Amino acid sequence: MKNLIILAHPDINNSNYNRYILNEVKGVPGTKVNNIYSLYKNFKIDAESEKKDLLSAERIIFQFPLLWYGEPSLLKTWEELVLSPDLCSGPLGDKLKGKGFSISVTGGGSLEEYERKGMNYKADDLWKPFIYLAKYCLMNFESIIYTRVPYISGDIDGGCSDEVKRVMRPHVDKMLELLRRPNVLSNKDIF
Repeated sequence: MKNLIILAHPDINNSNYNRYILNEVKGVPGTKVNNIYSLYKNFKIDAESEKKDLLSAERIIFQFPLLWYGEPSLLKTWEELVLSPDLCSGPLGDKLKGKGFSISVTGGGSLEEYERKGMNYKADDLWKPFIYLAKYCLMNFESIIYTRVPYISGDIDGGCSDEVKRVMRPHVDKMLELLRRPNVLSNKDIF
């Protein structure tokens, strides 16, 4: 498998935007989607199965909605249980070395809105844990795809309304481009 998408949306069936992304990218050849909220409703993660998928992938993408300045709780739990020392650190922990890593995120506010709250940080600070995660696991951090999504009440045409398509088309196009391009090994720092 070329691409592994770790989908971490607590309620994908009622998500207009993330469901649209999922529907548009799940058919890309060589792409597997692990919907962790569907697989692990009780938060009991099969770490060994997830590790096998990581080892089989050339590129790993976390797809999630930004919740309270971070990732959904199950994705954090997944990281803690799956990204173990035997995979990511220690003398034998270089098994993800050279794999591509990206995040695809939707959020209710623009990045500028996050900065205007008087919290004395830049919106790019939101992504630093993922950048460091990639570095820790010796992966190449490839991209951040972020889209501000306006609130839509209820399910609109199964997540496929004209408004959802208009808002999400650039995001989906970036995802499709990422999924179709080769993973180029690189040692460049992003800082």
